[in-house]
Amino acid sequence: MGVYATTTAISELIPEIEQIHGFIDFSLVNGSGDLYLTISVFVDKAGLDAAGALESNWVQANAQILLPAAPAKASGQVILHSGSGAGC
Repeated sequence: MGVYATTTAISELIPEIEQIHGFIDFSLVNGSGDLYLTISVFVDKAGLDAAGALESNWVQANAQILLPAAPAKASGQVILHSGSGAGC
């Protein structure tokens, strides 16, 4: 799936993720070619878990042919962050 198709598809999911309690930030990173990484930041683990479930369900309903296996997940606390607050 190309970058344009991926960003278009994921952009349908973002408004739903933004509605989850504790939402702070969501990013989609193109690692290389067809390798993508989403980074979701929430105030607490409950919001992160809700977003993870939503994203998994979305992938299953909308991108099953491209991602036949469940996406790998990892979570942890932010230990260092710097940002200007400006969008991409």
